[in-house]
Amino acid sequence: MPNEFSRKRRQVADVGVVLIVVVTMSALLFVWQTMHREAESRAENSREVLRRMSRFAYDLANAETKHREYLLTGRIVALENFERAVLGMRRELAFVRSLTAAANEHQVVLTEIVVLSDNRVGDLRRSIASRDSEGSEAALRILESAAANTTLERLE
Repeated sequence: MPNEFSRKRRQVADVGVVLIVVVTMSALLFVWQTMHREAESRAENSREVLRRMSRFAYDLANAETKHREYLLTGRIVALENFERAVLGMRRELAFVRSLTAAANEHQVVLTEIVVLSDNRVGDLRRSIASRDSEGSEAALRILESAAANTTLERLE
């Protein structure tokens, strides 16, 4: 009888060990999957930030191009496209702000980009108003000013 009891006890102990191993592996797998999902989510967020900043850069370049087109031709459609590009810039920056809301260091950089882009758009708008009221030479003086060039250099 003692032999039979020892054997059953050993079998129960073996089953217990197997259960502990299975539960431990399941817990580790769950933790790994959770970490993987979180990492994938952060990576997708980063990819979206890069896409949006790329769109911002495109809209900024487009605003500059449409601005020059308006200064050269005076065509209203160029001015409308300029305003559309500016709206696109603001939309992309707002989206990036929402994507990076939890990261203070990103918010600081983003705030600087917003300020610089607003300054640049202000320079472009002043040169448009100057072209309309005083002519092309006045618009050129605004664009060649040290402040306008500093803003552009910092944005690049």
